[in-house]
Amino acid sequence: MKVRALAAALLCAAAVRAPAQWEVRAPLEAPAALPPASAAAPLGASALVAAAALPEAAVPLAAALAPAAAPASAPEDGATRLYLMSQPLHSTAQLGPVARAAHAAGSIAWEALKAWGGWHATGTPMGAAAVMLVELPVSPAMLTGRTLLDLNARYWLKRRAAVGALARSPGVARVRVLTAGHTEFWGPMAVRKENSGLLFVESSRPPLSGPFGEPIPIADPARQRVRLTLSGSQGSSPTVWTTTLDRLLDRAPIPPEISAAWRESVRELGRGRAAAARLLDAAKAPSLRIEAALVGGASGDANLGAIAEGPAARALIGLGRLDRVRAFLGLSRRSRAIPVSDTRVERPGAARGPFWARAWERLTGRLISPPR
Repeated sequence: MKVRALAAALLCAAAVRAPAQWEVRAPLEAPAALPPASAAAPLGASALVAAAALPEAAVPLAAALAPAAAPASAPEDGATRLYLMSQPLHSTAQLGPVARAAHAAGSIAWEALKAWGGWHATGTPMGAAAVMLVELPVSPAMLTGRTLLDLNARYWLKRRAAVGALARSPGVARVRVLTAGHTEFWGPMAVRKENSGLLFVESSRPPLSGPFGEPIPIADPARQRVRLTLSGSQGSSPTVWTTTLDRLLDRAPIPPEISAAWRESVRELGRGRAAAARLLDAAKAPSLRIEAALVGGASGDANLGAIAEGPAARALIGLGRLDRVRAFLGLSRRSRAIPVSDTRVERPGAARGPFWARAWERLTGRLISPPR
């Protein structure tokens, strides 16, 4: 217990000294004894299996991945190996009162400027009225777009700082974040965006321990299975999607039959409840979750927690606003993949591509140089 308390104190001290641009959640834990994965689920393919109840007891993630995770040592041939950081990234971007007032005032001023332009061009109030008649219906959507761009820019800066901290470790060549999050709105204005993500690092040597915990090596991502389940405030879906880690990181879309089964489960869980209760439950961001677990550990399956919550989870299974419009029009729903951000680390002396291509990759967060 003293050793654990000392380790926790050291990690807290490292988090305090690190830039205050992200938050760190509790270490990932895994169930101690889960039934083995269904043999009918082939490796490298999607499978439809029955959900298993998770026991309350839990063991550290590294212990659960003992057979799939090789010792945390550098590969002999210098090749890169995939590591999972034991603590996820949690970042929140939000607009304060000043930013909200600035966006609202800017939107009103922009509409007034266009109305003045119509009046000045025609010389009559009818010109201003015509401009307002055309522009006012789309003004809320424009405000939503501008505030979303603001939040995305703020989150991009925070995620870049987190990836930069990992890029300081020698040998790190690539950082991928399995991202989940949801956006909160105040009227047409997006005011808060909360993101959480699992950090997967490709490196020729184990990344340094720090705010994101210890690196856990994964020997073969193509054979490491991942089980995804849908759960909500009223229960869990009996349908489970089992795939491989490399397909998940390569943005493989959720199979249509899995999405359809999850949508039906949401409808079943909502039946028999009052309409007001269903609307209230839909308004709660964390009411619907897609949870993941790594399958096949010596001590059971490693629970990774929720990788999509609330509106983000509803959109992934085809229950977003646009999906409902498409279904009303008789169009098929689109298959979506769980978002994954992919950043390549550019080391000094490495081969470089064209300047403008590299500049665009840096702007979009797909390329980063280690901070000096």
